[in-house]
Amino acid sequence: MAFEKTCKRIIVVSAALFTSVCVAQAEDNTPKETYLHYRTALLSAKSIDDVRSMLSKRTNDEIESTPKEMKSMMFDVIKAMAPKTVQVLAEEVNADNATLTLTAKTEPDNAKVTEKTTGTVTLVKEGGSWKIDREKWNTKIEAR
Repeated sequence: MAFEKTCKRIIVVSAALFTSVCVAQAEDNTPKETYLHYRTALLSAKSIDDVRSMLSKRTNDEIESTPKEMKSMMFDVIKAMAPKTVQVLAEEVNADNATLTLTAKTEPDNAKVTEKTTGTVTLVKEGGSWKIDREKWNTKIEAR
């Protein structure tokens, strides 16, 4: 019985320490690290709920106001449209706001077509952690 209680305490303390370490790491992440972590999570997510903790309060409020029957469809579209390979070109931090300038590698279906995809992500610091607030992509397609 005493051994069982000791094991339970160790598990509870270990879980608390693990949680503290994860929170501390999240608070120490740069906007770039936060965004890249979000992208990895997004690409493997099954639903919007899998990434909501990484999104700003404003974005979560918008998700909440979306009709239930549309949430899944919108998530599927966002995930399908998300570039698979992204490079962060610049990171600008101003107090509790950050902007990332991005480029994405695309592979057009037609060899006579070139695509250039660029993006901007804004992040806000909430509760000591960076959160994704807005993500915007532009693709320029040219025929040769």
